[in-house]
Amino acid sequence: MKADFFSSAISVLLILLIISGMIPGMASAADGENTDPVDSTNDLIIEDISCNPQNPEPGQAVTITITIINQGTGVSEPTDATCKIGKADPETIPVPKIDPETSLLVPFTWVPDKEGTVKITATVGDSKKTIKVLVAKKHLRISQ
Repeated sequence: MKADFFSSAISVLLILLIISGMIPGMASAADGENTDPVDSTNDLIIEDISCNPQNPEPGQAVTITITIINQGTGVSEPTDATCKIGKADPETIPVPKIDPETSLLVPFTWVPDKEGTVKITATVGDSKKTIKVLVAKKHLRISQ
């Protein structure tokens, strides 16, 4: 009788663990591959995009800096940001690990080839931010 009660209690506990999702979590923790079911890049947010100089001339090297913050509670994994500049193909920008509640500046260089307003869009995970940059030749004024 005690064996039947003990067996029934174990069966009920196993059913409760399966229903609550504990067994899949325990299985992934024991798989030996250190897989993390949570994507730590979901906590990365693009805080800002800056352009130096702010209004470049065609042919002038420009430093674009993406400010990314990790709003999560764990260190993010290395990932890539994507930056789309005007009609050019998107560029892949490597983003190293970021500590929790820390911002990281990720700079890269761009050389505009013609005048006009250029839209720059940076994306990391689900976060996206866009700025517009005016590319124009600076005309010299002669004062009299």
